[in-house]
Amino acid sequence: MKKDKIVLFFIYLYGFYIFYFPELSSFIGIRSHVLLAGLFLLLVPIFIFIKKNKMLNINKHLFYLVLGILISILYFTIRATIANQELRIVQNSFILLQIIHISFLYLFIRKYGMKKDEIIRFPLNLGVIQSFICIAMIVFPSLKEIALDLYYNGRPENIFISANRIYGISSDYTFFTPTYHGILCTVAFVYAILKKWNYIIYIPFLLINILLNGRIGLVVFIVGVVICVLYLLLKGKSKSKIIAYMFFSIFALITVLSVAKYIVPNTFNWIISGFNDTINFFLDRELSGNYTTLFENMLFMPPNMLFGEGFRVYAGNALEYGFNSSDIGYVNDLFMGGIIYIIILYLSIFNFIFTNGNNKNKKSKEFIINRAISYSLFFMLLVANFKGESMRSGLVLLIIVFIKLALNEVDKDQEEDKLKLKKI
Repeated sequence: MKKDKIVLFFIYLYGFYIFYFPELSSFIGIRSHVLLAGLFLLLVPIFIFIKKNKMLNINKHLFYLVLGILISILYFTIRATIANQELRIVQNSFILLQIIHISFLYLFIRKYGMKKDEIIRFPLNLGVIQSFICIAMIVFPSLKEIALDLYYNGRPENIFISANRIYGISSDYTFFTPTYHGILCTVAFVYAILKKWNYIIYIPFLLINILLNGRIGLVVFIVGVVICVLYLLLKGKSKSKIIAYMFFSIFALITVLSVAKYIVPNTFNWIISGFNDTINFFLDRELSGNYTTLFENMLFMPPNMLFGEGFRVYAGNALEYGFNSSDIGYVNDLFMGGIIYIIILYLSIFNFIFTNGNNKNKKSKEFIINRAISYSLFFMLLVANFKGESMRSGLVLLIIVFIKLALNEVDKDQEEDKLKLKKI
């Protein structure tokens, strides 16, 4: 029993590191990218051993996703070579190493004996752990220095960002991490409606992580819930549950904001300013705050729309070639490889998102859950890519891979359970 708990502890520790991927070089003297590569070499023998025992078959849909990413990397390499630009092979390929680690993590979870809902709960539980870390950093402000060290990693400090945000242990606090938690909120919402009510308890904890780091996570959550609700209503699912959990989510948001107003007033004011900017944008068609930056400074197209320019327009690299710097994923992807690059990469991702596993019964609960979350992932990814580069790297792609592996495996488990019942 004790041995099982130790194994589970290391699985959670490994999962926390793979998902949040904090830069540990200032703490242990080794870059996290190097550490991740070392972990890969360490875990390969374990993977081979388990594979020999037929614990996991190669997921063909994941194979096609990886193949699509590889082809997009190759295309960009050719385009960058023609344009005499930096090839960025290592940077662009790093997502493949992260996906391999997600596969390892998923394999270890399955080997440990988790299945069905337990797999989905795994990242949700990690989100709760992260929220406790965030709360600890509020209660003990000196602990926040850890988050600031991880975020800046030797770069000059931005006092405004430090005063308003950056809580928890992660790598990218202002985009990937809040977006990740917004996706998890949506998953919890769907499972609360179609599985067990207690999934809704995750939402307040995940909202803490979102509101303390990046408003984009709240936008992603709202989009995900809207898509889920529309799909579930079309499927004739319980309107009373949908309404009840929507009200609970709104109540949780108001409660977290009310507490934040008194405990972290700077963060509260920053969040409210985002609400005001959004109201101005949608009701008055007035650009203010981040909307001004996005639409007036960061949204522009490359001269060569079809093939791109062979480089990103991010930070100093953009200024060097006479363009504004842009965080927008679509803009950077178009500059990297144009429409052709986007077609190769995006279609690979979308194809993976809409896989259904072994469950072909469109009326089954598992199929509806899979579809509801798939549609939500699709739209949440589209929204996220407008704020940051979420199609080529980072936590957003990793959680999509993990969730879809889990959802499809849930379907597989259902089929296995049916076969066992038939044998009995």
